[in-house]
Amino acid sequence: MKTKFDVLVKASEQKIKMCEQAIFQINQKIREHEEKIDQILHQMYELEIPFWGSNLLFSEVYENKKICLNLIDEEKAKISHLKLERRQQEQECHQFSLELEKMRFLQKQDIQKKLEQKKLREQKEMDEIAGMRFYLKGEKNEEI
Repeated sequence: MKTKFDVLVKASEQKIKMCEQAIFQINQKIREHEEKIDQILHQMYELEIPFWGSNLLFSEVYENKKICLNLIDEEKAKISHLKLERRQQEQECHQFSLELEKMRFLQKQDIQKKLEQKKLREQKEMDEIAGMRFYLKGEKNEEI
């Protein structure tokens, strides 16, 4: 049964789907940044501190490790930002869900109201038919 809330319910469902897709994409980006961190850590562990040699060689390894740590910090900052964005999307999705539930409730009430009106109309029609049959039976009995 069609109601005036059907379009609103469909729009709310689409908003929720879009929001869920955005959350999925954010989660995917978070995983990508976590993988980058793992790669950087792997590179950092592969750097070997020289046991002999010049001071320059030791400083080069130290600087490379420092660069790796800075890259890790940058990736963690990006992850933090993405988690904040995900939290905002989840809140927005929650609001859309509440809106959808309200629309469904109103839609259900509208359907019930229309069903009640149809039942009343049907009852009136049945009463009218019964009255007409009673009247017609009465006329047949008078003719006999």
